Amino acid sequence: MTDHMARSCAHTTTSSSAGTNRSTREPTRDTTAGGQVFLCGDAPDSIRTLPRFDRAACEVLAADVSPAVAARFEADFLALLPSRLGRIEHAVTVGLDHEETITALVSLQASAVMIGAVRLAFTAQTALGAVSKAMHPSSLLPLHLRREAEQFVEAYASVKVNPCDAA
Repeated sequence: MTDHMARSCAHTTTSSSAGTNRSTREPTRDTTAGGQVFLCGDAPDSIRTLPRFDRAACEVLAADVSPAVAARFEADFLALLPSRLGRIEHAVTVGLDHEETITALVSLQASAVMIGAVRLAFTAQTALGAVSKAMHPSSLLPLHLRREAEQFVEAYASVKVNPCDAA
């Protein structure tokens, strides 16, 4: 997780059923809806300050491994993104065990950080924190992840040259 992302994840706002807000280190929850997790795009302003795509992450990846390996990782990430999202959607909607949900979220979050999909990684990390605390993720989780993935792909595609090529 990027330093900027870690700072943004540190403080979100939760609302109680009484409607008061407080600063916390936990993901935002709607306590009036059975404690299900509501994700970044709905409540905390912190995600709105994050970039959809951070080219610096690709540059670091290319410098760490090689431009060719980074470009291959980039292609694999984009190709696997729909199936990763589908796996999470299936785990949430069918109610698979926590391990499957956690594994799918960790896979998405880790690779999103490496490629620079900051908002997508933040959303996955927020959900992962909640699921790790034995909370059931909101049925809106797949929608949030798909929206962030689509916005990442748009931002990523707007870069004229291969973003993971070393500068």
